[in-house]
Amino acid sequence: MSQSWILTPADTALSDGSGWANLGGNRYAAVRHYLLVVSGTTGKVVNGPIVRQMDWPVRAKFRIEEKNTSIVKYTYTIQESITSAVTVKLSRELLTKVAASLAINPSNLQSTLSSELQSKINSELVESIQDMLSTVQSYEVQVVREQTESLEVVVPDRTEAETIRTVFTHLKLRQRFWDIYLHSSEYLQLEYKKNWLWPDVRKTIIYELLRVRAPLFRINFWEPEDVLSFKYDTYEPEVSDGRLIECVALDSKCPGATPDLITNVQDLARLAFPASRKEKEEATRSRQRKYARRPRRSTKAAAKKATAKKAAAKKATAKKATAKKATAKKAMA
Repeated sequence: MSQSWILTPADTALSDGSGWANLGGNRYAAVRHYLLVVSGTTGKVVNGPIVRQMDWPVRAKFRIEEKNTSIVKYTYTIQESITSAVTVKLSRELLTKVAASLAINPSNLQSTLSSELQSKINSELVESIQDMLSTVQSYEVQVVREQTESLEVVVPDRTEAETIRTVFTHLKLRQRFWDIYLHSSEYLQLEYKKNWLWPDVRKTIIYELLRVRAPLFRINFWEPEDVLSFKYDTYEPEVSDGRLIECVALDSKCPGATPDLITNVQDLARLAFPASRKEKEEATRSRQRKYARRPRRSTKAAAKKATAKKAAAKKATAKKATAKKATAKKAMA
């Protein structure tokens, strides 16, 4: 089994300000969760859904093109669904309640944060994750035109009278799981004032790092093997739709782990709410790096859009001129 980390909100959301809640009165707050992901496989391989069904003459040769079918896996999409659901249930809703509680008793942050997190880690969170995953698939089979190495198979005959045999090509599936644990949570509330005549002010009101180490849920999904399998005459898949993803409750103990080289909320607050000249320069560079990573539109696509825009403008001008002529003609009549 391997371990990895999901951070929600992401660095980009906390550094550009979108991951912060505006509490009013120049006060802002953010909570970040460190999710430990323990991934593994059950080791069991099962017969998956049918890709193609063909009737072939016996003793004929059929060919399986290795690159004729491409299997695209969507593990990143699963991670996005997890991040989105956790952000809604464990961040946005929690920030509102914690802020209200701190207004009454500012010294009670740790117990407030702990009790609110425990109240959110329940079946409602599992249901929320499952709802989001219901529109997500774990893989997709795509047909491509690339032709590479192939396998030729002679269709064997069982009896002399038999002339046709049905050939099924299908996927082999291996079950994988992700065990998700809430390792720790960070809460930061600050005050930020922008001034025209003197330097901006950023002041930490309250900060807390809470070690939670609580199990959240398990994600079960099927991962297809890259090579197709085949079978003759009859075939019954053990899993009819291997793209479905399941979220279930998790009750195992959180394993020992420490997130390495992760930027904390206080570091990112300096980018979202820069006070000194040095911090503002770093915030500008951070935004520039963010926009530089965005995929640029191709020159061909840009030219096509420009042409379409010119054509639309030309059409509008022609339409306006025609209307003007018609008005003038009507006035002369």
